[in-house]
Amino acid sequence: MKIGFLGIKREAEERLAALDPFSPVDQTEKKPFLEAVILAQTGVHFVDYVNTVKLKRAAWLLINTKLGIAEIARRLDYRDNSYFSKLFRAKYGVPPSIFRLPLSYDFQI
Repeated sequence: MKIGFLGIKREAEERLAALDPFSPVDQTEKKPFLEAVILAQTGVHFVDYVNTVKLKRAAWLLINTKLGIAEIARRLDYRDNSYFSKLFRAKYGVPPSIFRLPLSYDFQI
């Protein structure tokens, strides 16, 4: 059953209200809950969702700016340029350097 954003927000607020502000925070309990809610609501794992959003932003930056590929990867918090290029190629079928080329580019020599 999908509970919607307001239901998620209400449940999160109830859980936060129940926490003791002076007790140590257990991050291991919170992370799986958030991931489970996102998976239930979207059908997509959280990491996959974040990567999709970041790669869409990368595609926009490649088309609309003159930023270098390494700079785009850095701005999107990819610390490894080759990993960024691998993810980009998997999503769009071409590496970022080819994606940026105009459609009218003539590959013939």
